[in-house]
Amino acid sequence: MISEPIDSRSKSSAKMPVKKEINEFESEVVENNILDTETVIQINIETGQLINSDRYLEYILPVPDLLEINIKKRGKESGDLNQTKIEILKLFNAFNIPAKITAIIESKRVTTFEISLSQGYPVVKLEKHLKDFRLRLGEKDLRFIIPMPGRTTVGLEIPNKNFYNLLFGTLVNSKEFINSQCIMPIALGQKLDNSFCILDLTKMPHLLIAGATGQGKSVCLHAIILSLLFKMKPSELKLILIDPKKVELNAYKRISKAFYFKDDSLRNYQTENEFILQTILDLEYEMENRYNILARSGHKDISEYNNYVKNKLTNSKRDILPYIVMIVDEFSDLSLSDDKVFSKSFNSHLNKLAGKSRAAGIHLIIATQRPSVKVITGDIKANFPARIAFRVSSTVDSRTILESGDANSLLGSGDMLVNFKGETIRVQGCFVSNAEVEKICNFIKSQKVDFSS
Repeated sequence: MISEPIDSRSKSSAKMPVKKEINEFESEVVENNILDTETVIQINIETGQLINSDRYLEYILPVPDLLEINIKKRGKESGDLNQTKIEILKLFNAFNIPAKITAIIESKRVTTFEISLSQGYPVVKLEKHLKDFRLRLGEKDLRFIIPMPGRTTVGLEIPNKNFYNLLFGTLVNSKEFINSQCIMPIALGQKLDNSFCILDLTKMPHLLIAGATGQGKSVCLHAIILSLLFKMKPSELKLILIDPKKVELNAYKRISKAFYFKDDSLRNYQTENEFILQTILDLEYEMENRYNILARSGHKDISEYNNYVKNKLTNSKRDILPYIVMIVDEFSDLSLSDDKVFSKSFNSHLNKLAGKSRAAGIHLIIATQRPSVKVITGDIKANFPARIAFRVSSTVDSRTILESGDANSLLGSGDMLVNFKGETIRVQGCFVSNAEVEKICNFIKSQKVDFSS
């Protein structure tokens, strides 16, 4: 059954020649100041397609109405927290640990008890009792955070028994995302202090995502892509999506005309490996070409150059260089391919790109479910300083990704550790449904505008 079209507002730098209407659907989106004009658009809420899209002369960013948001739910009962606090204090006394609980921080996935140790008590002694705490409290995934980020205290994380998904629409509607000053904001999820984790891809500048099968990598990739689509126009962003499995990122083919770096068909190449390698070579050529442009104009990076172009009296939007994001899913299948000639060339050109593409506005994201030292080599670690680790099966795999053994004690279902600028934070990832991905892609595809403007 097709629902009635609803009205939603759209962000645009200039008002479009569309009739203005007022109706009952003016809700949180407008109150959050996501949209700054009075232009009203009509959407089929089931498919995400624009109604009468030929009326709109400029590109319209996707609207949050297409996404579901969380309904506020009750947290833990205070009695349960107090009982857990009493049990922890009993364990402190039993093991002669001079400590007290100074704060209790509830988040979506875990509850953190902040612990202050007496001065002079060795932290290493506390770590020795980790298995005892797990046994006595009946929580095999319990862990210590030593120290709490930015503090002189220790954290004791205990998983919540009741858990519900954090929806991507909740992040997109949040003030942190709406008011973000990031050039390329990516919404990952919710931190332990209940604030949302919104990071700037341009400051990473490349990202490694790793974890066991079914722990949330693919959903994380969707959240990253949609975050960029909600904030950037086709003239500002181009995507290269390399998906050996051919199914995870297949939905984005319908926006190829708007956002793909090159909308080439696989029929142009004899094998898929040849297509992938040629795509990387094309991107490498684009990088070198951009550096030539920057050198001639006297600017050190793409941000300076684009600001210069925008401020020129003879400004042309077509002169602006869009940011390019290349996402490689199942990186290990390509890096360790049976075709040794291909894998050697692939790794060589990828590392070259990662090593010098930042100033040219080219950013790489690679994802793998095999975080072994053969896949995540020294070159990869050096060129991909920002990393996301989902749950892995062993401490060895965790150390390969993060240089620490914490990822093997994560809870799964989007529970992740994000290492950014030398700091590791725990984040509960958001959930994006396939239906929502399709709606956003349909919304973009249904627009009949010049995507280069």
